[in-house]
Amino acid sequence: MKLYVVRHGESVGNVEKSYHGSEEMELSEKGIAQVRVLKKKLDNIKFSKIYVSERSRAAQTALLLGYTQIEVTEKLNERGFGIFEGLTFSQIEDEYPLQCSHWLEDWRHYRPDKGESHSDIAKRVFEFMDTLLANEKDDVLLITHAGVMRMIYCYVMDKREELFWKFSCDNCDMAVIKYEHGNLFLDSIEKIEGR
Repeated sequence: MKLYVVRHGESVGNVEKSYHGSEEMELSEKGIAQVRVLKKKLDNIKFSKIYVSERSRAAQTALLLGYTQIEVTEKLNERGFGIFEGLTFSQIEDEYPLQCSHWLEDWRHYRPDKGESHSDIAKRVFEFMDTLLANEKDDVLLITHAGVMRMIYCYVMDKREELFWKFSCDNCDMAVIKYEHGNLFLDSIEKIEGR
């Protein structure tokens, strides 16, 4: 079994470098171009299932790739940033200095008001991956977000969520993860540039 994990194309929020977990964002022109390049790489691969986050930028990516038979799941949603949604890091420092300080002191467990902690998303993604590997046998595509993709890498590394910041994750990155004989390993990560 191969698991193809794709981050959505660049969104307007990515251009602004703001935190958009639960907020909706459309793809930018560059993001649309990235997805068109990625489509050529995926066109000849047959997937038994295609799982997509609930966010419109992931759904838009799926549609541009030509997929309409998808399974939408909240398990692949980006982390909810609560009161930090829509803000850049400098804006968070200015508007919520105390909360920002707590976040930096305990980035794994701090949960912003109305949001999720790093450990919350780890639990959600790890449970999804456990279920996926137990039930799927053929190639699967996941269309998701940077935080989820990095957490999937942590899952491959024996569920070590503390490794989260050791992985790069750009828009439209595609990772291939193999699952063979009970062994899970990262086969490749490909960077997709828009043209």
